[in-house]
Amino acid sequence: MLIGAMWWQATLWKLPPTYTDEPGQPFGETGLAFWMIRLGKTAALQIQADFVNNIVLPHFYLFAPIVYGLEVLTAASLILGLFVRFWGVIGALQSLNLWLGLYNDYYNWPWTYFFLLILMLIFAVHRYGRSLGFDAVIAARASGRGSFARIVFAAAS
Repeated sequence: MLIGAMWWQATLWKLPPTYTDEPGQPFGETGLAFWMIRLGKTAALQIQADFVNNIVLPHFYLFAPIVYGLEVLTAASLILGLFVRFWGVIGALQSLNLWLGLYNDYYNWPWTYFFLLILMLIFAVHRYGRSLGFDAVIAARASGRGSFARIVFAAAS
């Protein structure tokens, strides 16, 4: 739940529709656009920098709701213990993107994202939602269902 709250807090500085918590500021000086620009400048891999600079930033308002939505859903999943395994993988991929993208950024200590990546992988492997979350309730109810429902649930939770 605590890591879910951390993900939730990370959404508060990139609020729609401007994807910042300071909408009066010029584009790129605050919020998600600022960090996307930083990512495009400091990525460890040139292919990631090129993707951000040539595809994501020119189409910022197409990608921003996707980034925001994935982070909100990751937060909700971890807070509620719902489909923790699936959202653990998604969170790990988001963390990997941040780790590699901000690796050379002087504003960040990149290993923060690496440690978050490890935590998210642990959540995905150990199915923490099945102990105190909604995944435990769903698992109890899915035990009498057909095999397809059990397979889908097992993969997501």
